[in-house]
Amino acid sequence: MFKDSTLRGQEALSDMVTVPQSGNARDFQGIIHKVPEYDVPSQFGLPANIDRSVQRFNSNAVITQLKQLAAVRTEELRFDKAKWTAGLSPIVQMWN
Repeated sequence: MFKDSTLRGQEALSDMVTVPQSGNARDFQGIIHKVPEYDVPSQFGLPANIDRSVQRFNSNAVITQLKQLAAVRTEELRFDKAKWTAGLSPIVQMWN
């Protein structure tokens, strides 16, 4: 990506981006605004269906977090003033 020919604008960075030769910031901002919101996986050498793997990974992470929430004991759900006081005492002292 950072070859001399690419940085000189002789070679495209991708099929939609070439490095401008001017030092004008607006030229660079124009290129940034042209970049699509979602990356094309093939530009990074990834298969076209990689988004399914990402969705599966994220789904598994959410399911794991939900299972951890469901495993909370009822004692942990009750408000324990002593625990809160001990945990918040440094903040309260700094505030005072």
